[in-house]
Amino acid sequence: MIITKRATIYTLVLIITLFASSCYEANAGPIKTRSKPIGGPDIHAGQDVERDHHVLLPGEKIHNVMDFGAVPDGETDSTQAFMDAWAATRESTVKSRFLVPPGRFLIGEMFLNGPCKFNGPIVMQIDGTVLASTDISEYMNEHWLRIEDHFDLKITGVGTFDGQGHSSWKIVEDCDKKTQGSCVKNPANLYFSNVTNGIVHGVKSVNPKGSHIFVTSSANFRITNVQITAPENSPNTDGIHISHSDNVIVSKTFIGTGDDCIGMIQGSSNIVVEDVTCGPGHGISIGSLGKEEGEAEVKGVHVRNSRLVRTTNGLRIKAWPGHKFPGAASDVFFSNITMEDVRNAIIIDQEYLCPKDCTKQPSLVKIKNVHFIDIRGTTTSATPVNMKCSKLNPCEGIIFRDINFQFGNTLKKLTIPQLNSSCINVKPIFEGIQIPPPCLDLPLMPKLPTAPVTLPLPVPTKPNLPPVPVKLPALKKSTLPKAGTTLKMVKTSVTTKLRAPKKPTPQVPTKSKLPPVHVALKKAPKKLKLQNSRVKKGAPKAKNMRNIRKKRQH
Repeated sequence: MIITKRATIYTLVLIITLFASSCYEANAGPIKTRSKPIGGPDIHAGQDVERDHHVLLPGEKIHNVMDFGAVPDGETDSTQAFMDAWAATRESTVKSRFLVPPGRFLIGEMFLNGPCKFNGPIVMQIDGTVLASTDISEYMNEHWLRIEDHFDLKITGVGTFDGQGHSSWKIVEDCDKKTQGSCVKNPANLYFSNVTNGIVHGVKSVNPKGSHIFVTSSANFRITNVQITAPENSPNTDGIHISHSDNVIVSKTFIGTGDDCIGMIQGSSNIVVEDVTCGPGHGISIGSLGKEEGEAEVKGVHVRNSRLVRTTNGLRIKAWPGHKFPGAASDVFFSNITMEDVRNAIIIDQEYLCPKDCTKQPSLVKIKNVHFIDIRGTTTSATPVNMKCSKLNPCEGIIFRDINFQFGNTLKKLTIPQLNSSCINVKPIFEGIQIPPPCLDLPLMPKLPTAPVTLPLPVPTKPNLPPVPVKLPALKKSTLPKAGTTLKMVKTSVTTKLRAPKKPTPQVPTKSKLPPVHVALKKAPKKLKLQNSRVKKGAPKAKNMRNIRKKRQH
C-alpha cells in the first residue's frame, strides 16, 4: 500500500513537472530541438507588417512592467518584475500586451515563453532600454532573452535591447576554430525558437555578448526596420543568425557588427533578404556547412537590392574541409547588390579556415545552382571573385551575369595589377559585363583537341639581320649622283647589300656601273697660262713643247 502511494506521488510529481515545463517557468532550462517546423499558412502574407502596433486592439489589456515593480534607473535588478509581468500576460484569458515603457531597466537571463491562453496576437511593446546584466557567470545558456513556442507574436516599439557585452568579448570562445570538445557561446540578445508567424519591427539591438538575433526552428518570420550595431572588432556578434527555419524575411534593416551581418546555416529554406545595409561586418554568408552530422540543406535563398559597405566579405558561401559530414546549398540568388570598398566581394570557400595550401580532405558539401546577378561596386582586393570548390564535390550551375568591380578609393593612388578572378573545381557560366575578366584556368574544363591544326602560311618578309657595312670610294664632285638618284640593289641569299663601283683610277672613270652623270663645265679661256706645271703622263710630246715655247718668245 505504501509502495502504491509512493508510486502515485511520483506520478503526480512527474505530471506536475511536465506541465510546469510546458509553461516554461523562468528557472526552466532550454529545450533544444533541431527539427524544422511545419509553418502552415503565412497569416501575415500581403499585410502591412510595418503598421503602428502601438494602437491597442479592442479589449486589449496592458501589463506594464513598472506596475509589477520594475525600476527604470538602469541599476536596480528588475528581472523578477519582468517575469511577473510576462506571466500575467501569458496567463490572461483576454488579449494582452507586455509593455516596457521609456526608461532603463536592468534584467538577467529570462524565458519569455508561450503558448498564451488567449487567441490572437501577443504584442511585446518595447519603448524603453532593456539592459543585460554584465556578469557573464549569471548566464547558464546561449541566450539572454529566449522567446519560444509562440504563434502570432509581435515585438515592436522604438526601444533598445542592450547586451552590454564589452567585458565579455575578452573571454569569448571562437567555436569555429575549436574542432574538438564542447564550445560555450556567449548569450545572444534575442533567441527565437519554435515561433510561427512572428514579427520583429522597429526595435534596436546593440552590443550583445554573442549574436544579436538568433532565429531557429521557426517559420513565417519577419524582421523589418531593425537597427543592429556593435563595434567592428566585437567577436562573434552575428547580426541575424538563421537555422532550421522556413520563410524568413529580413527587410529594411541596418546591420553593422563584428561578424556576419546575416548568416544562414543548415536547414534554412525560403529566406529573403531585401533592402539591407551591411557594414562593418563579415558580409552576408551561407554557412559554415559540413561541420555537424545530419545537416539539413540550405535551399531557396534570395538576397537582393542590398548594400555592403567596407565589409571583410561581400557575398559568401563557406564549407568545412576535412570533415566526414555532408551538407548542401542550392537555389541561391544574389541580385542587384552594390558594394563599397569590400575586400572579398564574391567568394565560395570550401576550404574554410584552412591554410592556403590546404592538405585536408575535400569538403563533402555540395553547392549548386548559385546565381550572381548585377553585382557592382568597389573592392580593396585584386581578386574580388574567388571560388574554391571541393575536388570531391565540384560546384555546379554557378552563373555570373553583369559583374562590375573597380578598385576602391583606398587603392587609387597605388600601383596595382589588373583585377582578376580565381576558379578552382568549378565550371562557371559568364554572361554580360565581366569585370574582373572571367577566370579561364579551370581544372574541370575539357581538354583541348590534340589533332594538328592547319594554319595559313606566313607571308615572307625581309630578314631582320644587321646591315652589312659597305665602304664606298670617295668620288669626285663631278661624279656624284644627283639628288633623288637611287643605287641599284642586288639581293643575295643572306642579305641585301650594295654593289660598290670599281676602284677608280687617277683618270676619270669611263666605265662605271653608276648611272651617267651630266655635269655642266665652263668654257676654257683661249690662252692657257701654265704656272709651275709639270708634264704628266699622257701630256704632249717634247717636240711640240719646244714649238710652243718658240712661239711665245716671238
